[in-house]
Amino acid sequence: MNTCTMTAYDWNAVQNAPQPAPNLAEAIQRLLAAKTAANKSQIYVKALNVMLAQFQRFTGDVPLAQITVEVLDAWFKARAAHAPATRATELNRLSTLFTFAVRRRWLSANPCDQLERIAIDCKPPKILTPAEADALLENCSPRLMPWLVLGMFCGLRPEAEIQRLDRADIDLERQRVQIVAGKIRTRWRFVPIPDRAVPFLRQHLGATVCPSHVTIKRDRRTLRKCIGDCWHADVLRHTAASYWLAYTGDIGLVATVLGNSPQILARHYNGMAAPEDAAKFFGGTLCSKQFSTNGKLVSLK
Repeated sequence: MNTCTMTAYDWNAVQNAPQPAPNLAEAIQRLLAAKTAANKSQIYVKALNVMLAQFQRFTGDVPLAQITVEVLDAWFKARAAHAPATRATELNRLSTLFTFAVRRRWLSANPCDQLERIAIDCKPPKILTPAEADALLENCSPRLMPWLVLGMFCGLRPEAEIQRLDRADIDLERQRVQIVAGKIRTRWRFVPIPDRAVPFLRQHLGATVCPSHVTIKRDRRTLRKCIGDCWHADVLRHTAASYWLAYTGDIGLVATVLGNSPQILARHYNGMAAPEDAAKFFGGTLCSKQFSTNGKLVSLK
């Protein structure tokens, strides 16, 4: 037998041999670089970086192997005041880091697997009343108006969709927005522009759809003061989905418009708004243009 010949057993042993584990800071940077190289969205990579940087400030730049279940328990105990949904997201992102470490053979197991999953209370989404929607339109700055109406009337996702639009994606004559498949949660589709949104877009839409992210945050902070505590996360999309569903009564159609599944629409938005409120919200008619879905023309009047 040739002793220089590596057996399959030897080969597997070499391939699966543990690798020296870096410190936490280096592990985070290598994870972020891998996610960027894998064409993950900038929004996702940035959110991952922010959360993991908070965790590093809590633990210090310790060797990755020193982060045990006890360390994670201490982190989540310190985060007890945060909402369950926030802590569940943090657990998912920590697990992403340690799963990456296991794949790189820096660790033999993911310590997050030993933690209890965090239960999230399923509460109905918050939506705007027609009067609150009117207040936003009356107080919105001109530069933020396209962002507002595309979110509130078309149901587009603010960062993943609206802020990625080019002016050419918005066709006011056909009353539709083209959504190009993005890197997170988006599907290629055409979204009808309701009649009520068209005058605002004609008046305020410029060469670019949205101002900078910093400007959006500043103007949104000012805008939300006019409706007080009624502004919640994703309230514009929740509002659009609820009124679209109340107006049309067609879960399949609204799922196509929003780029969601019918199951999600039924679970979150069915019955959230009354048809008479939907008529007030849209100003009497939804869309005077016909909408093509699944090869069929649908009237949205």
